[in-house]
Amino acid sequence: MSKSFELLGNLVIETDSPHVNINFDNKDIYIEILSDQITQSIKPFNPLKLRSLAINISKWLNDHNLTATVSYQGQTLALSGKNAKSSPILSAVSGKNIEIKNLRIIMKLLRGDTNEI
Repeated sequence: MSKSFELLGNLVIETDSPHVNINFDNKDIYIEILSDQITQSIKPFNPLKLRSLAINISKWLNDHNLTATVSYQGQTLALSGKNAKSSPILSAVSGKNIEIKNLRIIMKLLRGDTNEI
């Protein structure tokens, strides 16, 4: 039995200050970070738990033949899931189904230091 399905549409969550935009197109999920304030939302989480969550999500995406692309200000930051091709060095940290495209911006977003992005 195949673990595959296709998605189409938009996920809309209305808030005073949206942080992300998520679009679905068949087997591709596009996550655009709209606000650097997203870091304030994830700061209470333990970095190791965030890493574990990212690895579990990327494995689930891969198992279901889906790929998520994460971008910020028009730049692709990472791919996760089926089409991700992780580097041997970074896969030890991020997992084998996560491809880091722009580590510098990811680190700045996680630290909340977005003045120079």
